[in-house]
Amino acid sequence: MTYEIDELDRVIEAPEFGQSCTVSPWPLVLAGESLLVLTYYMSHDQPEGSAQLVFVTSSGCSLHFMGLPNDEALAGHPLARRGLEWYGAYRVENSSLVRLMERRNSVHPGHDRVKDRLLQRQHHIFKFKENTFECVTNGLNTLIEGIEPADRIPRMMELFRSL
Repeated sequence: MTYEIDELDRVIEAPEFGQSCTVSPWPLVLAGESLLVLTYYMSHDQPEGSAQLVFVTSSGCSLHFMGLPNDEALAGHPLARRGLEWYGAYRVENSSLVRLMERRNSVHPGHDRVKDRLLQRQHHIFKFKENTFECVTNGLNTLIEGIEPADRIPRMMELFRSL
């Protein structure tokens, strides 16, 4: 998905989401309706058979997408000149994407800018080695766990069901 930014967009680093692995973070997304679970590997230097994983969850996700640019094409992202860097997590204040969503939703006859609170939603960007994940939510929660790689997807399902 592409979008254009204006002078109001401001990228802020979000260290609370942990540093993703710079070699092979293997991000996975499980989503449905407004529910979201994103997981990725934090570090490549773990004892054999275990992995430090970040689980990011939201029960109020309005939009999410993952794809290019990768780390070598970061300059192609509209927010690259605003502080978006490699291998990190970011929050976008005064997001053009959030404002675009609010404008698109405003055509609904029952649209109420105050009641819908779309403009209070948060735009987050997770920059991985081979792709970029972006979402607009009413908030994210983070859990960091050391688990066996085979338990990753079952744990995602457990978190998803608890949202």
